[in-house]
Amino acid sequence: MQNVYVARFVLILKIISGIVSAVAIAGILYVIVQTAKFRPEIRTKARVIELQAVAGRDRPLEKEWAALKERLSTASDNDAALIVIDADALADKALKIFGARGETMGERIKFISGPDFKNTDNLWDAHKMRNQVAHGDNKGVVYSDALYAINKFEKALEELEMI
Repeated sequence: MQNVYVARFVLILKIISGIVSAVAIAGILYVIVQTAKFRPEIRTKARVIELQAVAGRDRPLEKEWAALKERLSTASDNDAALIVIDADALADKALKIFGARGETMGERIKFISGPDFKNTDNLWDAHKMRNQVAHGDNKGVVYSDALYAINKFEKALEELEMI
C-alpha cells in the first residue's frame, strides 16, 4: 500500500505544476498579443529600403535644397539662424517622404536609425542646433554654425537620396 502522505504530496505537486503551466501559457499568449502592436512597424522598417529606392529615383528635394544652399552662399550671420530652421524643415519633409513614422522629427529620426542609416548622428547634431535656434538661444549662431549644420543635413539627405 502507498503511504497517504506521499499520495498527498504528489497531488499537491500536480496542482502546483498545473497552475504554473496555466500561468506560463497565459504569459505566452500575453506576449504574442502585445507584440502584435509592433508588427506593422516592423513591416514598415522592412519597407524603408524599398521606399529609399523609390524616393531615390527622382530626388524630390534637390531643387529646394539647391535654393537653400544658394541662400546660404549669400547669407550673413543674421540670416544663419533662419537658414538652419529652413534646412531642418526640409530634412523633416524628406523624412516624411521617405516614410519615417512619428509625431515629431525626433521620433522620425529614431524610426530610421539603425545599421542601414549611417547619418543618424549628423541628423541629430543638426536638429539640435535647430532646436537651439527655435527655442530662442540663437545669439551664438553665426554663418559658420549654419554651414556646419547644413553640411550635416546634406550628408543625411544624400544618404536618403533626397538630394
